[in-house]
Amino acid sequence: MKKCNICASQIRGDARFCPNCGSNNLEEIAEVKRYGKLGSLIKAILCAVAFIAVQYAVTFAFAVIDSIRCSIGTELSPEELEALLIDHLNSSTIVIGIISNIAVIALFAVYFLIRRKNLFAEFGMRKIPPLIAPLCALFGYAMQYALGFITVLIPWPEEWLALHSESTSSVVSGSLILVIIGTSVVTGFAEETVFRVLSMERLGRAWGGGVCVIVSAVVFGIAHLSPVAVFYATILGVILGCLYRKFRSVWPCAIVHMAFNLASVIGLPDDSLLLYFSVTAVSIGISIISAYLIFSAIEAKEEQ
Repeated sequence: MKKCNICASQIRGDARFCPNCGSNNLEEIAEVKRYGKLGSLIKAILCAVAFIAVQYAVTFAFAVIDSIRCSIGTELSPEELEALLIDHLNSSTIVIGIISNIAVIALFAVYFLIRRKNLFAEFGMRKIPPLIAPLCALFGYAMQYALGFITVLIPWPEEWLALHSESTSSVVSGSLILVIIGTSVVTGFAEETVFRVLSMERLGRAWGGGVCVIVSAVVFGIAHLSPVAVFYATILGVILGCLYRKFRSVWPCAIVHMAFNLASVIGLPDDSLLLYFSVTAVSIGISIISAYLIFSAIEAKEEQ
């Protein structure tokens, strides 16, 4: 570990500049804490558990408030009230998702502020090369169709496909602008902050890079619950984990995730089989080319 003698921030031992103030006046310090492998694993999993717990807490609070509102002044039977609440929850999925994701980021922000940590450093908001942003957007958008095509080729059980279709339709229903903000922008940033930055940084204190990528990807996949979603979310998690290892910044991961989710909202044309396969083939080609440029042709920006 190193300490910046200008702003007193603690930073990685391989850093040459302080990511917070830009100073190169750094001093080697002994690490105050040493994390064992089990401790680092537990801390990483707790980040994901906190994320999921807030999601359920917000949903539960919404259900309680909605049940009170619906029961006042009405004479609905328990069965009618239950059906009404389920309908309201399904129609409010995007709003609940936006609130819960913002609540997660706010919760972690308060935690870090109490511990007097730098939020930009803790959330991995490091600078990236300018060309990376559009490349990541292109890569994420194309990868949705490429990965979706691979998922379709697998002979999933009918009940798994039905469950996935039901969960997807509830997420993308409603106002298009609200769906894009909730599903793409807010969800992309919140999930990458938790599952990539916070989880991988804690795993990295005791485990190697490969383990960090796999563990964070598996936890990210499991959090999606539906077996079909778990499959492609885990693959996406591996790719995003490798991306975070290269750039050590939340921005490339968040941009890829946002574009990936945006493509799922827009969807592929289903009225022409030729058009479907043409778009899929182009998407696979774009995914390969953009992945090569991102991971091989462009060097990560030095901290400055």
